[in-house]
Amino acid sequence: MYLCLIRYNGKKLLTASALTALIMVVSSVILDYVFFGLIRNAWNDLYKPTTFYGYGFLAVLPFIELFLFKKIILRKKRNVLTKDFISLGIVSLTSIIIQIIILMIK
Repeated sequence: MYLCLIRYNGKKLLTASALTALIMVVSSVILDYVFFGLIRNAWNDLYKPTTFYGYGFLAVLPFIELFLFKKIILRKKRNVLTKDFISLGIVSLTSIIIQIIILMIK
């Protein structure tokens, strides 16, 4: 989230927080569906109240970070570079592969 907020090109950081929250919640819903629904076939455990609390926490977290670190975010503003996509993409892909392996073993 921090990396997304410092690289946001617009001037309204509240919009950046809202977009980050939306992306995080949508990706969490999709990944929960894939990992727990399709791979583990744990449909009964998937949509419990705690799952929705987690989605709510993800929706609020970028705003909390903006509130707590606004001065730091404004001071460290920078543009998006191609190497940012590559390095974060490698970390994300590696994390997803590790999660799939762990879920398939259990």
